[in-house]
Amino acid sequence: MQNFYTIILKMKTIDVIIPVYNGLPYVQRTLDSVIKQSYRPNKIIVVNDGSTDKTAEEIEKIIKQNPQVDIELLNKKNGGHSSATNYGIKHSKAEYIALVDADDLWHPNKLEKQISVFNRSTDPKLGVVYCDFASIDTEDQFFDFPTFKLDTNAKGNIYHALLKRGNLVAGSNSAVLVKREVFNQFPHFDEKLRCGEDWEMWICMAQKYHFDFYPEKLTFIRRHPNALSNENMLHTHSNIYILHKWKKQVREVVGLNGMINHLSNAPVGNLKKLLLDEKYQYLIKELEDIFPMSSGKLLVGIALAYKAIRKVFRNVTMSQE
Repeated sequence: MQNFYTIILKMKTIDVIIPVYNGLPYVQRTLDSVIKQSYRPNKIIVVNDGSTDKTAEEIEKIIKQNPQVDIELLNKKNGGHSSATNYGIKHSKAEYIALVDADDLWHPNKLEKQISVFNRSTDPKLGVVYCDFASIDTEDQFFDFPTFKLDTNAKGNIYHALLKRGNLVAGSNSAVLVKREVFNQFPHFDEKLRCGEDWEMWICMAQKYHFDFYPEKLTFIRRHPNALSNENMLHTHSNIYILHKWKKQVREVVGLNGMINHLSNAPVGNLKKLLLDEKYQYLIKELEDIFPMSSGKLLVGIALAYKAIRKVFRNVTMSQE
């Protein structure tokens, strides 16, 4: 009996934060996947970001149906995904914080397996553990979705890698488990960003803390027509905004060639818009502010050419296989 209580007392506390805006179609499924975790969270904090549908009523109903689980509903004015996440972090108290978007799902052992990495680690700088992910559709069915190639070696000190190669943290916000002390130092996702705020936060955290990776698909990212990920130009805007925000580090760590490589990852249509549409001249000016001796449009043109060369090389390689 003494050993049993010792184990219980040594269990780390975890708060789960779920920002939600008009999440009625999926939030019940998301909450269900969190409630059923084998490693029960200390508290589930749902931040209703000014929803105009019946999201709040649905969550209240779920709370009543699950009295054995500590679920707290916080209502606030609409301020965006990052604003809601920050609000939840501010109201959390546990030793660890897990984030999950209100349309994603978790494997039942997600938290248990991630906390085991922290428990086994001897790295005093370990602050974030993330996991692999899979894509699901609106009916929770798995399907192949084009995304970046997962680098299972992206762990330890990944500060330079994040700057040079982009967001290497698979599954984004929904896939991380973070020590509270990390969020104590970096408590705010950038509320000006509508996407890419996770990448920018990981760069912040990686300045002082190390990352580790659990090599299993424990997070399921929902892809649907209303997802922000479908707004391609929004991604390009966010990437350039982040590169500009970190321009000193981009100059020192990434360099001119590295930034061209970043730009070449944007869709061809977006690069053409940067070149031809005056509406995006402000982004060209941000590129020129990062490397003042360079022409922003020339950088975009080189990125476009580099993208075309890569495509030709890839096609030639595939034809030879």
